Amino acid sequence: HRDPRPSCVRLAFMRAVSRGLGIVLSNVVAAFRLHSSAGLGRRVVLAGALLALTGCGGAGAAAAGAESPESEKEGSSEEVDVKAQFRREADPISKQPVSAGAWSAYMEAKSPPSVVAHGKFVEVVADLGWDSEVHCFVYEQAIDSGGAANAMLRAAAENVQFKAMSPYSLQKDGLVPMFGIRGVYHVEKDGVLLAGDYKLMVMPRSQLPIVCVHDAPGFAESFMRVTAEFAKSFKYESDEVAPMRGELWAVTMDDMPVGFAQHSTYKMDDGKFRRVSLSASFVPKGPGELAFEDRVSIVTTDKDGKLLDGKYITSENGETNLSVDIERSKRGYDYVGTIQNKEVRGTFKSRRPVLGSYALERRIKSMSAKTKKASFEQWEYTPGIDPAQASKVTYEVTPQEGAMVVVASMGQRAVIMRADDKGVIGQVLMPIGSRTVKSDLWESKGDL
Repeated sequence: HRDPRPSCVRLAFMRAVSRGLGIVLSNVVAAFRLHSSAGLGRRVVLAGALLALTGCGGAGAAAAGAESPESEKEGSSEEVDVKAQFRREADPISKQPVSAGAWSAYMEAKSPPSVVAHGKFVEVVADLGWDSEVHCFVYEQAIDSGGAANAMLRAAAENVQFKAMSPYSLQKDGLVPMFGIRGVYHVEKDGVLLAGDYKLMVMPRSQLPIVCVHDAPGFAESFMRVTAEFAKSFKYESDEVAPMRGELWAVTMDDMPVGFAQHSTYKMDDGKFRRVSLSASFVPKGPGELAFEDRVSIVTTDKDGKLLDGKYITSENGETNLSVDIERSKRGYDYVGTIQNKEVRGTFKSRRPVLGSYALERRIKSMSAKTKKASFEQWEYTPGIDPAQASKVTYEVTPQEGAMVVVASMGQRAVIMRADDKGVIGQVLMPIGSRTVKSDLWESKGDL
């Protein structure tokens, strides 16, 4: 077992909503160790056509099921059987009650799932008749989405070689996302090359987050159905503070789910506004490998959207690579933190007040009734680009058939935003090389 490490992103989030809880990242690797203590799940003898099946870094739900017409024609009956096992799904079966401590839920299973407490998490083991059990780990404390997924997959990769891996499902429960990742792996045992199919689901809600795994060929969509419904069925007493405005965004690239973003805006007792943004991305970077990133920004503004203070944290594959705090003072804007383990510290002045997202969203909404093209500039703080100064962002707003298209430019960077007839932004398009990352407003509650 490895020592728990601080979850900087979620720690900042929890503090931001004024609960004052000190939290640490639960030991997701320990959960994996428990699951794999008897060896990884059921495997199949690797047939030649499985190289086509893995797709060698293919995308989306088809990553573990792609094949070429030639391989279908030339494949032997043994190869076809292997492919069939990886494509297997299962019909729903009856749900069994599950409970531990102050929560209760329901989960599909042939018999009541076993529930075992392990310090700061609870392990739920369910037999669905899928060659190996589904293991779900329910944590007492918050986890970082990308960091948790990366920890589980990295621990699994110590024993096997992943040949193909990709995110294949993104679902939601209100404003909380649930994402699924599938990896096809090879492992040699007694001179025989075997293939396995590892599925992972993460639901990173702030209370009782869940990570589930299944390790046997096939049942990818069934696994997401069972684990998502299990996560949604939880009953517990929540101490979360309801935001004035909450949003959940789905992020895709070439129709593949590659991330999500959560934005929550709170009105404080002193008339200030606090916006908490959490996001995670999980982008394929090569055969059998994903790049994970977690981001958080916590920005407090006055009633006009002028920046008062902020905290920005970014981690890659579970390791923090940016942590910057900023605060407005009589001297200007004081910032301090680390970027790539190097300290940054100083004070800068801005030609105009530095504004937060709250100011931008209010301004776009105020322009919804206009029929002519307009543009404006505002100064914003993006420490990942430059921690030592605010950056000028230019916005061009074009009315379009009862809606608006907004082009935001910062230097050579530009994104396209689409807003509805009320000025609420519902889509963001960001070009990255020859590809486009698309963010869509998936769920929202409240108003600004």
